[in-house]
Amino acid sequence: ILDGTLQLLENCPAQCDRSCHNCLRHYTNQYWHESLDRHLAATLLKHLRFGAVPSTTDLLAQGKKLYALQHMLELDGYACCTGTKVSGVEVPLLVQMGSCTIAIGTYHGLLERDSFDHPLRALDSRDDVFVRLLNEYLLDRNLPAAYHQVKRDLGG
Repeated sequence: ILDGTLQLLENCPAQCDRSCHNCLRHYTNQYWHESLDRHLAATLLKHLRFGAVPSTTDLLAQGKKLYALQHMLELDGYACCTGTKVSGVEVPLLVQMGSCTIAIGTYHGLLERDSFDHPLRALDSRDDVFVRLLNEYLLDRNLPAAYHQVKRDLGG
């Protein structure tokens, strides 16, 4: 049963973004439809069954998840660069305003903030770059809150 569930969650016949009537939605959970996420459920199931921990090393995928945030910041006048290296570390999104520079990365919504290694943590010892790791669930479901976190870090 769990193997079939995982197969359905990872390979929805409709290839939906989060959930649909082919994978998770049905009449009795209609009040929760907007909260359902087959990708999050699949990651949780893999962790429970196999001990798999979501990775934080795919910086290209993180850059794609930061795309909307980047455009919000650019509209507000912040200088943004993607795929830039700082001290040999690739940064998914680098944001600058005046003398303030923030390296932004993401981490999976099921991970606790300080419970994992992230490539950007190698920059923590630098005084000229602040590292901000954003929860992907927050970024996806509440972009304005993520935007305000970054803006606050930039002193705005």
